[in-house]
Amino acid sequence: MSTGVAGFLAFIQEACSQKRRGLLGLLSAIIFAAVYSAVIGVISRSQQPLPPEITTPSLDVITRGPIGQVPWIIIYLDRYWVVSVSLEAILAIIILSMLIGLNVSSLLFIYSLRGLIGGFCLMGLSAIPSFFSIFSCCGGGLAMWVILATGLLPLFTSVILPLNKLFLLISISLLTLNLWILYRGYRRGLGIARSVSGNRQAGGGCCAG
Repeated sequence: MSTGVAGFLAFIQEACSQKRRGLLGLLSAIIFAAVYSAVIGVISRSQQPLPPEITTPSLDVITRGPIGQVPWIIIYLDRYWVVSVSLEAILAIIILSMLIGLNVSSLLFIYSLRGLIGGFCLMGLSAIPSFFSIFSCCGGGLAMWVILATGLLPLFTSVILPLNKLFLLISISLLTLNLWILYRGYRRGLGIARSVSGNRQAGGGCCAG
Protein backbone atom coordinates (compact mmCIF):
# COMPACT_ATOMS: atom_id res chain seq x y z
CA MET A 1 0.00 0.00 0.00
CA SER A 2 1.46 3.37 -1.00
CA THR A 3 2.27 6.03 1.58
CA GLY A 4 -0.40 8.35 0.18
CA VAL A 5 -3.18 5.78 0.48
CA ALA A 6 -1.99 4.75 3.94
CA GLY A 7 -1.95 8.39 5.03
CA PHE A 8 -5.42 8.93 3.57
CA LEU A 9 -6.84 5.93 5.44
CA ALA A 10 -5.15 7.10 8.65
CA PHE A 11 -6.76 10.54 8.15
CA ILE A 12 -10.21 8.97 7.76
CA GLN A 13 -9.67 6.83 10.85
CA GLU A 14 -8.56 9.85 12.88
CA ALA A 15 -11.52 11.90 11.65
CA CYS A 16 -13.98 9.23 12.81
CA SER A 17 -12.17 8.27 16.02
CA GLN A 18 -13.58 11.09 18.13
CA LYS A 19 -17.01 10.07 19.46
CA ARG A 20 -18.85 13.31 18.65
CA ARG A 21 -17.52 13.48 15.10
CA GLY A 22 -18.32 9.82 14.54
CA LEU A 23 -21.88 10.20 15.80
CA LEU A 24 -22.53 13.31 13.71
CA GLY A 25 -21.14 11.54 10.66
CA LEU A 26 -23.39 8.55 11.34
CA LEU A 27 -26.41 10.81 11.87
CA SER A 28 -25.68 12.61 8.59
CA ALA A 29 -25.44 9.28 6.78
CA ILE A 30 -28.80 8.13 8.21
CA ILE A 31 -30.53 11.41 7.31
CA PHE A 32 -29.13 11.30 3.78
CA ALA A 33 -30.21 7.66 3.36
CA ALA A 34 -33.77 8.55 4.41
CA VAL A 35 -33.97 11.60 2.12
CA TYR A 36 -32.37 9.79 -0.81
CA SER A 37 -34.70 6.81 -0.40
CA ALA A 38 -37.71 9.12 -0.52
CA VAL A 39 -36.42 11.07 -3.54
CA ILE A 40 -35.62 8.02 -5.71
CA GLY A 41 -38.90 6.34 -4.77
CA VAL A 42 -37.79 3.55 -2.43
CA ILE A 43 -40.50 4.81 -0.09
CA SER A 44 -43.65 5.76 -1.96
CA ARG A 45 -47.37 6.26 -1.52
CA SER A 46 -49.76 4.80 -4.07
CA GLN A 47 -52.66 7.00 -5.16
CA GLN A 48 -54.88 3.91 -5.32
CA PRO A 49 -55.24 1.42 -2.45
CA LEU A 50 -53.71 -2.02 -2.87
CA PRO A 51 -55.98 -4.85 -4.04
CA PRO A 52 -57.84 -6.62 -1.21
CA GLU A 53 -55.99 -9.89 -1.86
CA ILE A 54 -52.70 -8.27 -0.71
CA THR A 55 -52.38 -8.56 3.05
CA THR A 56 -50.83 -5.62 4.91
CA PRO A 57 -48.39 -5.27 6.47
CA SER A 58 -46.51 -7.90 4.49
CA LEU A 59 -43.11 -8.64 2.98
CA ASP A 60 -42.26 -10.05 -0.44
CA VAL A 61 -38.76 -11.00 -1.60
CA ILE A 62 -38.14 -11.49 -5.33
CA THR A 63 -35.13 -13.73 -5.95
CA ARG A 64 -35.43 -14.36 -9.70
CA GLY A 65 -34.36 -11.69 -12.13
CA PRO A 66 -31.40 -9.90 -13.73
CA ILE A 67 -28.13 -9.62 -11.84
CA GLY A 68 -28.20 -6.55 -9.62
CA GLN A 69 -32.00 -6.43 -9.50
CA VAL A 70 -32.38 -9.30 -7.06
CA PRO A 71 -32.94 -9.75 -4.26
CA TRP A 72 -35.77 -7.25 -4.63
CA ILE A 73 -37.55 -6.49 -1.36
CA ILE A 74 -41.10 -5.14 -1.31
CA ILE A 75 -42.72 -4.18 1.99
CA TYR A 76 -46.41 -3.22 2.08
CA LEU A 77 -46.73 -1.03 5.17
CA ASP A 78 -50.46 -0.48 4.69
CA ARG A 79 -52.90 -0.16 1.75
CA TYR A 80 -51.04 2.88 0.41
CA TRP A 81 -47.44 3.03 1.64
CA VAL A 82 -44.87 0.74 0.02
CA VAL A 83 -41.13 0.23 0.44
CA SER A 84 -39.55 -1.22 -2.70
CA VAL A 85 -35.79 -1.67 -2.98
CA SER A 86 -33.53 -3.82 -5.16
CA LEU A 87 -29.93 -4.89 -4.61
CA GLU A 88 -28.48 -2.11 -6.76
CA ALA A 89 -30.56 0.51 -4.94
CA ILE A 90 -29.46 -0.84 -1.54
CA LEU A 91 -25.80 -0.72 -2.57
CA ALA A 92 -26.18 2.82 -3.94
CA ILE A 93 -27.80 4.03 -0.71
CA ILE A 94 -25.13 2.39 1.46
CA ILE A 95 -22.17 3.71 -0.56
CA LEU A 96 -23.51 7.26 -0.90
CA SER A 97 -24.57 7.46 2.76
CA MET A 98 -21.20 6.15 3.92
CA LEU A 99 -19.37 8.75 1.82
CA ILE A 100 -21.61 11.53 3.14
CA GLY A 101 -20.94 10.43 6.73
CA LEU A 102 -17.17 10.28 6.14
CA ASN A 103 -17.22 13.72 4.53
CA VAL A 104 -19.07 15.22 7.50
CA SER A 105 -16.70 13.62 10.04
CA SER A 106 -13.68 14.76 8.02
CA LEU A 107 -15.01 18.32 7.74
CA LEU A 108 -15.55 18.46 11.50
CA PHE A 109 -12.03 17.14 12.04
CA ILE A 110 -10.52 19.80 9.76
CA TYR A 111 -12.61 22.47 11.47
CA SER A 112 -11.42 21.33 14.90
CA LEU A 113 -7.85 21.95 13.72
CA ARG A 114 -8.82 25.48 12.67
CA GLY A 115 -8.63 24.43 9.06
CA LEU A 116 -10.72 25.49 6.09
CA ILE A 117 -14.19 23.98 5.65
CA GLY A 118 -14.64 24.92 2.01
CA GLY A 119 -15.15 21.25 1.21
CA PHE A 120 -18.73 21.49 2.45
CA CYS A 121 -19.88 23.18 -0.74
CA LEU A 122 -18.28 20.51 -2.89
CA MET A 123 -19.80 17.79 -0.72
CA GLY A 124 -23.31 19.19 -1.15
CA LEU A 125 -22.93 19.65 -4.89
CA SER A 126 -21.38 16.20 -5.26
CA ALA A 127 -24.50 14.45 -4.00
CA ILE A 128 -26.87 16.18 -6.45
CA PRO A 129 -26.22 14.04 -9.58
CA SER A 130 -27.10 10.81 -7.70
CA PHE A 131 -30.68 12.04 -7.23
CA PHE A 132 -31.21 11.63 -10.98
CA SER A 133 -30.32 7.95 -10.95
CA ILE A 134 -33.23 5.67 -11.84
CA PHE A 135 -33.70 2.23 -10.31
CA SER A 136 -36.18 -0.28 -11.70
CA CYS A 137 -37.49 -1.03 -8.21
CA CYS A 138 -38.36 2.57 -7.46
CA GLY A 139 -39.53 4.36 -10.61
CA GLY A 140 -37.46 7.50 -10.23
CA GLY A 141 -39.18 9.16 -7.30
CA LEU A 142 -39.23 12.93 -6.89
CA ALA A 143 -36.44 13.61 -9.40
CA MET A 144 -38.39 12.04 -12.26
CA TRP A 145 -41.63 13.77 -11.27
CA VAL A 146 -39.89 17.15 -11.32
CA ILE A 147 -38.55 16.45 -14.81
CA LEU A 148 -41.97 15.35 -16.06
CA ALA A 149 -43.74 18.29 -14.42
CA THR A 150 -41.44 20.75 -16.17
CA GLY A 151 -42.18 19.23 -19.56
CA LEU A 152 -38.70 17.80 -20.07
CA LEU A 153 -39.83 14.29 -20.94
CA PRO A 154 -37.90 14.23 -24.27
CA LEU A 155 -34.74 15.24 -22.39
CA PHE A 156 -35.45 12.59 -19.77
CA THR A 157 -35.93 9.73 -22.22
CA SER A 158 -33.13 10.71 -24.63
CA VAL A 159 -30.40 11.83 -22.21
CA ILE A 160 -31.08 11.19 -18.53
CA LEU A 161 -32.56 7.69 -18.73
CA PRO A 162 -29.73 6.12 -20.83
CA LEU A 163 -27.07 7.77 -18.65
CA ASN A 164 -28.84 7.57 -15.30
CA LYS A 165 -26.30 5.22 -13.66
CA LEU A 166 -23.53 7.56 -14.77
CA PHE A 167 -25.01 10.21 -12.44
CA LEU A 168 -24.56 7.79 -9.55
CA LEU A 169 -20.92 7.15 -10.47
CA ILE A 170 -20.32 10.91 -10.77
CA SER A 171 -21.59 11.49 -7.22
CA ILE A 172 -19.53 8.62 -5.81
CA SER A 173 -16.40 9.90 -7.58
CA LEU A 174 -16.93 13.52 -6.47
CA LEU A 175 -17.62 12.58 -2.84
CA THR A 176 -14.46 10.45 -2.81
CA LEU A 177 -12.51 13.29 -4.45
CA ASN A 178 -13.78 15.68 -1.78
CA LEU A 179 -12.41 13.37 0.92
CA TRP A 180 -9.04 13.36 -0.87
CA ILE A 181 -9.06 17.17 -1.13
CA LEU A 182 -9.75 17.42 2.61
CA TYR A 183 -6.89 15.02 3.28
CA ARG A 184 -4.49 17.01 1.11
CA GLY A 185 -5.53 20.20 2.91
CA TYR A 186 -4.89 18.44 6.20
CA ARG A 187 -1.42 17.38 5.02
CA ARG A 188 -0.60 20.92 3.88
CA GLY A 189 -1.75 22.25 7.24
CA LEU A 190 0.54 19.81 9.04
CA GLY A 191 3.44 20.82 6.81
CA ILE A 192 2.90 24.53 7.52
CA ALA A 193 2.56 23.88 11.27
CA ARG A 194 5.82 21.91 11.32
CA SER A 195 7.60 24.59 9.31
CA VAL A 196 6.46 27.33 11.69
CA SER A 197 7.42 25.22 14.69
CA GLY A 198 10.86 24.56 13.18
CA ASN A 199 11.42 28.27 12.48
CA ARG A 200 10.45 29.17 16.05
CA GLN A 201 12.83 26.59 17.47
CA ALA A 202 15.63 27.78 15.20
CA GLY A 203 14.98 31.39 16.18
CA GLY A 204 14.90 30.52 19.85
CA GLY A 205 18.18 28.65 19.57
CA CYS A 206 19.79 31.63 17.83
CA CYS A 207 18.67 34.05 20.49
CA ALA A 208 19.76 31.72 23.22
CA GLY A 209 23.21 31.65 21.69
